[in-house]
Amino acid sequence: MMKLSNDVTRDMLFDVVQEFLGDLEKEQKEAAEKYKNNPGSLFDHDVSLVYQIAGDMLKSRLDTICE
Repeated sequence: MMKLSNDVTRDMLFDVVQEFLGDLEKEQKEAAEKYKNNPGSLFDHDVSLVYQIAGDMLKSRLDTICE
């Protein structure tokens, strides 16, 4: 388990993770759009899936931390 230093609060960490999650979602949408425009591009499809999985995992972890 990660220990936070005295000058970093859970809220600050949560804000950073939320910002990162927003970036992940943006990248996932862009990759999905590229794949939609070029269905033959398996790379864009795979990139979209990787971002989606990473985002889902992060959301799941945040949900368990916030309970």
